[in-house]
Amino acid sequence: MKLDSISIPSLLPRRFRRVFLGTGLLGLATISVYAAVDIAKSSDLWSQSVALEAKSDYKGALAKMADFTKAGTDVYLANLRTGWLHAQNKEYDQAIANYQAAASRSPAAVTPLLGLIAANRAKGDNDNAERACRQLLSHDPGNATALQTLGLIYFDKKDYQNANAVYDTLLRLYPEDTAALSGYGWARIYLNHKADAIPEFQRLLILSPTFQYAQQGYDTATAP
Repeated sequence: MKLDSISIPSLLPRRFRRVFLGTGLLGLATISVYAAVDIAKSSDLWSQSVALEAKSDYKGALAKMADFTKAGTDVYLANLRTGWLHAQNKEYDQAIANYQAAASRSPAAVTPLLGLIAANRAKGDNDNAERACRQLLSHDPGNATALQTLGLIYFDKKDYQNANAVYDTLLRLYPEDTAALSGYGWARIYLNHKADAIPEFQRLLILSPTFQYAQQGYDTATAP
């Protein structure tokens, strides 16, 4: 996820300017004011951050985003990109804090919740990853990433009944999804419904003959 452009709200008359207080970068409070903004400076800082990220200089990229935030441009974008950079630098707690701040600014936005799912999974926190999945699915029921992650979480818990339900939903939406075909097939096997898994593994082997455990799944499903 690289966000390479900035969308600046229309400037409002002074009497309509709104001030929002919230959790900002590096644990500091930030203020977003719909007032005159140096768009050129903000855009330049954003571009510099993207360029530094491309060199894997995440600390440098984060420093540019801190300057971007101080410029008072757009707190949602600042938190969203800062969360991404912290995640790339394996600083998952900081990433989660920023993604939560971004989500609070735009409760219906998908990207901050995807960030929360990924960061929580990366740090091994399946409970909060599951909460983020459910939060996203509550207003985007067909989100493939949330469904796929939820299925994996249930597999980690050996909750094959719920894993089966999630992969069933995913396959109804994306019948060609290889990971979903595999997940559904193995869930059916673990639930002792091997015959039900055969069509999924057949399709999986057609689409991707070398997919991990695909042949093993088919052999298990067709075994007497």
